[in-house]
Amino acid sequence: MDINRSTALKCFKNEIGQANHMLITIMVGLDGIVPYQVEAQEEFHTSWNPKSKKKSVERSKVFAKKATMAWLVDCIDMYLRLINQSPLLIDSKQLKQSIDSKENSRSVYKRINIICSHYNIQSIDYALVDLLICWRNRLTHFQAENDIMSNNRKILQNNVENIKEKHCGLDANQTLESFDNCAFPTFKEITSFVRASINLISEFDKCLLNDINLVTYADRIIVKYLNDRKEYRLNNIFSKDSQTAEKSLRQILFQNGFISENPNDVDEFCKNISNLSVQNAKEALLNGTFLFEKSC
Repeated sequence: MDINRSTALKCFKNEIGQANHMLITIMVGLDGIVPYQVEAQEEFHTSWNPKSKKKSVERSKVFAKKATMAWLVDCIDMYLRLINQSPLLIDSKQLKQSIDSKENSRSVYKRINIICSHYNIQSIDYALVDLLICWRNRLTHFQAENDIMSNNRKILQNNVENIKEKHCGLDANQTLESFDNCAFPTFKEITSFVRASINLISEFDKCLLNDINLVTYADRIIVKYLNDRKEYRLNNIFSKDSQTAEKSLRQILFQNGFISENPNDVDEFCKNISNLSVQNAKEALLNGTFLFEKSC
């Protein structure tokens, strides 16, 4: 068995996947208010009666874009938290210590920079996510003066044509100018931030999975799964014959990003622990791992 994505990446993509669609839906709805003379339904009459519908629409568009940026950063934060929880995806002690430090643990920006530094990531996607977070902070936090890192600014300035090609004509120089002037981002800039966020987090996931021993990660996934409903799941799996138990264990891994490939140590791991009795499996679970069982 091999793996193509972590549970954390699946959760991240599920959350962020509809961001563009939802923002477009809001924009389309707002654009229809003035030309189609839309009136509020009765339940909104006491709270929605703007003097100028046109101005209200423009302010609402700004709010929608600010909310989307905050949502994107929150989704990134969710991924960074999930990789540092059970089943733990961070295998480097140095990386984990840096992320867990009091100075860094509560800052999305610092944790992203730590991971990019650890894996030597210097990409357009990283530069755009840097810009996203700084711009979001300026728009949502009073008197915030966050600025994009100089090396990421240079990446954007030196890849203007490449960015135009990959991001539907986005002009990086114009985007930086808007950011520097504390303007609001355009719809095109927001959609580019969505795409860059997905790309960067996917790159993080690939780096982390390349670092980790797959048997170790499989063990962590199974331990997490069993602990969620301990008694029921232990009995449901390990009271069955070994072939049925192995099939159940493999299914757990499939649901968490593993895929069928040429037989390897992960397959052997599943086969070995499928022979455990309920009592032996319970003891292993109490120890927090199935990796040190004699039967493994």
